[in-house]
Amino acid sequence: GMSENVTQPWRKILYIQQDYPDNYVDEGFLKGLVRNANVRPKRYRDVVRATAPAVHQVCLVALFGLLWVKLERQEFDHLS
Repeated sequence: GMSENVTQPWRKILYIQQDYPDNYVDEGFLKGLVRNANVRPKRYRDVVRATAPAVHQVCLVALFGLLWVKLERQEFDHLS
């Protein structure tokens, strides 16, 4: 009969084998997309304040490492 050549409609399900290429999308693929649903605007000042402790810690570790290397190489002049 005629039902032998009828292609099943594409479904947005990845785990079943379908008669469509892997990168196929239909016209309604992005229909349910909601962009930035849970995004809250942030003030620059608040972002800087929130990252300050991490930046402070990285700077302390870098300073410690620099002093360690300089002491190991004995690159400090004696104070007179």
